[in-house]
Amino acid sequence: KVSKKLPSWSENPDIAFPKSLPLEQCSSETTARYKAGIVDGGRLAIDLTGGFGVDSRFLAERYERLLYCERDAELNRIAEWNFSVFGLKEKVEPYAIDAIPFLDTIAKKIDLIYMDPARRDARSMRVSAFEACEPDVLSIWDRLLGIADRVMVKASPGLDISAGISMLGGVYEVHVVSVANECKELLFLASANVSAESVIH
Repeated sequence: KVSKKLPSWSENPDIAFPKSLPLEQCSSETTARYKAGIVDGGRLAIDLTGGFGVDSRFLAERYERLLYCERDAELNRIAEWNFSVFGLKEKVEPYAIDAIPFLDTIAKKIDLIYMDPARRDARSMRVSAFEACEPDVLSIWDRLLGIADRVMVKASPGLDISAGISMLGGVYEVHVVSVANECKELLFLASANVSAESVIH
């Protein structure tokens, strides 16, 4: 499964892997590369929900620095090791802290904040609504738009796109990302400075 989902991880003997759940939940290499290709790049980005670090790895190539935030200490250590293996040690700063308290430490403007909230509830059942995910994107949305020039949120392919645009506000693009003709995820890109109608790709 890993060899198909993350070929450059599975081909490298120095890469460390976590237990199976973070591997099941992480982005594929294909979709992570796509995300990195639709952002402008710049000085500083934050991955607020770092997980195994797949999205962080490719976003880091577009920015001078990336702050990787993952509250699970073991997963954080594994990702930090892998960033070093990929030659990104000088570009990625890992933080083992929950996303919302981490926001309180940000004192300067950020080019991009990326979030991939966990889409499983307390019973480990899959959920798609923003308010049912962890963290609750809606409860911190205004804060995110105030801190970052751009915000990108990964959502379940089962989420209603029109409802998502309406709930979030500031959304200027939605990307429906499919691999091998299977819809994998929705990406909502937003900015406080955008008032035009959302474009759906």
